[in-house]
Amino acid sequence: MRYPAANIQRQLQGLLEPRPAVAAIAVSTDTEHYVVLTLAPLRAVRLFRRASKPLWETRVYVAEPPPKARLQAKAHYAVFDVNRVEALRRSERLVGWLEAGVFEAGVSREILGAIGPSIDRAADAFRAGEVSVAIAALDEAIGIASRLDATQSFLRLYQEAFLMRGLALERIDPARGKQAYRDFIDRCAGLAPYHPETLRAVAWAREAVERLVPIPGEGRARRRQREAREGNGG
Repeated sequence: MRYPAANIQRQLQGLLEPRPAVAAIAVSTDTEHYVVLTLAPLRAVRLFRRASKPLWETRVYVAEPPPKARLQAKAHYAVFDVNRVEALRRSERLVGWLEAGVFEAGVSREILGAIGPSIDRAADAFRAGEVSVAIAALDEAIGIASRLDATQSFLRLYQEAFLMRGLALERIDPARGKQAYRDFIDRCAGLAPYHPETLRAVAWAREAVERLVPIPGEGRARRRQREAREGNGG
């Protein structure tokens, strides 16, 4: 069931959010209550960032039951669009998924469908030894996923892009590969609770960092020989 959300602008001010809400819809399911907001870009952003398009943000908040519908401090999910029309369409789509009880499935399908071609292109390039092409495709996938999941609520769906990027960077420069794994670990640090799949990915990244720590006195050629032996299980 959906209904207009009241006092949203006042609540946003309490959350220190300066952007106005151009749409606000409250949704009640059998077990949860949500508010879906679409926020306009700040005027200052539109004026001073003319080189890039201003982004419209749609957020899903878990809320208290009506009539108060008080928002939690942190958004449950957030996504960016490049114009008002697309943002309002997305808002309606998210509300529909919440009403139908298929929110997670709908968002997951959208994210995977958007990044799938880039991931496939990266895998093909990696197998062909075209490491720079693979990295570019992975950067593209990560950029798309970051726009479609600004809160990283669905990181488990695209965490492989970060790990694949680390592997690809290892081929060029082990230090850059190690930093990529560390960046992924740092990205996950603010997520709580961890999804089991993300826990495994973080553990894998930490093992990769340890593997790439140079041994004192070990030359580059000897280190590569050691890494090849470890990769072959011997």
